[in-house]
Amino acid sequence: MASLFFYIPVVLAVYLFTKHLLHKLQNLPPTPFSLPIFGHLYLFKRPLHRTLSKISHRYGPIVFLRFGSRPVILVSSLSVAEECFSKNDIIFANRPRLLIGKCLGYNFTTVAWSPYGDHWRNLRRISSLELLSAHRIQTLSSLHLEEVKSLICGLLNRQDDIVDMRTAFSEFTLNLMMRMISGKRYYGDNVSDLEEAKRFRHIQKETFRLSASTLGDYLQFMRWFGNFKRWEKSMMELQRERDGFMQSLIEEHKNQMKSGTCSTSKEGKKTLIEVLLKLQETEPEYYKDELVRGLMLESPTTMDLLVFYIPIVLAVYIITRYLLNRTQNLPPSPFSLPFFGHLYLLKTPLYQTLSKVSNRYGPVVFLRFGSHPVLVVSSPSTAEECFSENDIVFANRPHGIVGEYLGYNFTSITWASYGHHWRNQRRIASLELLSTHRLQALSNIRLEEVKLMISRLFNKQGEIVDMRTTFFELTLNIMMRMIAGKRYYGENVEDLEEANRFREILEETFRLGTSTLADFMPIMRRFGRYKKLEKRLMKLRRDRDEFMQSLIEEEKRKMKTTDYCYSSSQDRKKTMIEVLLKLQEMEPEYYKDDIVKGLMLVRFIFSFP
Repeated sequence: MASLFFYIPVVLAVYLFTKHLLHKLQNLPPTPFSLPIFGHLYLFKRPLHRTLSKISHRYGPIVFLRFGSRPVILVSSLSVAEECFSKNDIIFANRPRLLIGKCLGYNFTTVAWSPYGDHWRNLRRISSLELLSAHRIQTLSSLHLEEVKSLICGLLNRQDDIVDMRTAFSEFTLNLMMRMISGKRYYGDNVSDLEEAKRFRHIQKETFRLSASTLGDYLQFMRWFGNFKRWEKSMMELQRERDGFMQSLIEEHKNQMKSGTCSTSKEGKKTLIEVLLKLQETEPEYYKDELVRGLMLESPTTMDLLVFYIPIVLAVYIITRYLLNRTQNLPPSPFSLPFFGHLYLLKTPLYQTLSKVSNRYGPVVFLRFGSHPVLVVSSPSTAEECFSENDIVFANRPHGIVGEYLGYNFTSITWASYGHHWRNQRRIASLELLSTHRLQALSNIRLEEVKLMISRLFNKQGEIVDMRTTFFELTLNIMMRMIAGKRYYGENVEDLEEANRFREILEETFRLGTSTLADFMPIMRRFGRYKKLEKRLMKLRRDRDEFMQSLIEEEKRKMKTTDYCYSSSQDRKKTMIEVLLKLQEMEPEYYKDDIVKGLMLVRFIFSFP
């Protein structure tokens, strides 16, 4: 024993001297001090990325490390990383032969663990052309939409609760993965087989638990000890369970394909298992069930890591947006969130929020409200340039849900796209409905209504008066007298029932006529709350159509009477409906009732500055 203690320092000295000489002879990159057997494992502390960052800062962009018996190159230079995975990609193509690859990777035969060679290239070809091709993913895009809808619905229903977003995204990812593989959901609602779902969840949980790297992967002799022996047995047990589960899915699909009851194949949207079984029919000697199960695992291997890669995807998104902004030479813009854009910045009152943004970023600011690009201009000279030299660029309105239902599917002047139809409607509005001559001809209506308002205020001189309501009713009475010759507020109301109907329609229009989140994020229109809003807008459109149509029909009946002919000859002041019906008589193929109703709305909208 005494001689042993004497020789240990000698052995260590020889080891260190030999390592130093070998390092110099092999021309390896810089490396920190390493321990015998353990290498650089002693350096690692949590979080790992910070440890590696410190090593890179100290030793340079390329560092040589040794994790036990495994050599590792740490690269923090973009150009060097590009060289590694382009010119020298074959050198870095192999994965280390870890315990997980042996037990859960079918003894290193799946594409994730297989060494570079003919078998790996064949598996990669099958994965890229048959399983994960752009066409295959596009074919199954409806599954993505359904799962995203289900996720957002679940979040909306729990909007007042605390939600574990990591779990929510994990379950979303696994549901999407399994629907692509076998056409089944195992989390949330619409789970077809609860027993099978529990079995899948248990397997998935065990896979995550046992998939982490262990000390035995880097120090081979550690595998002979009890703890790692138990770990290996747990992995082998998990592999048997996974094999049994996947084989049951394969047999189920084989039976369905034989009986012709496979719903997805009828729609042309084959699951991953069906695609693999079709390949098995063409080459049964190669596509054995074991290979099929291995290829089924490629989706989990990719999809399980999706939750881990979400921050990376977000980072790529932010960098891409930044580069695109620079390429497109866009104005300054605050930080934007994926999908939501700058909606998170908006608070009431809106004008104060926009004022703060302008003060911070300048007179011209680029924002994105969901999917809609927005330009905030606070400089008078720039605003003048926008609406004079570049007026055509800014002529169109965004297509919101209100314009679809209350703007006659974007055909009324306020919602129509710039073009021949919009120019024609603008000509009619400016020459026939809102011209100086027309407004002057109906000036007596405005005088009468102002006199009535002043008289009413005079009678209430000792009381508190809501001036906002008073001016609002004045505006609506003037508007409706110019459109149809009727008053709907205050005194001298001819038809109380019709007036109540008009007030209800108007109240509902103001309630539903505002922008919603669905206008900026169209995907939201698929969910319950916005579906209800859509139904209410459809009902409001029907009620408003019926009301305006009744006014048009009433005016048509009046125009057919002898009293109307006599009053017209006496230079009677025509209402807007009369003017439009006269135009309809001249061009009935263009001035249909829908166009007339749309132009009636122009007068209504321009009554409110």
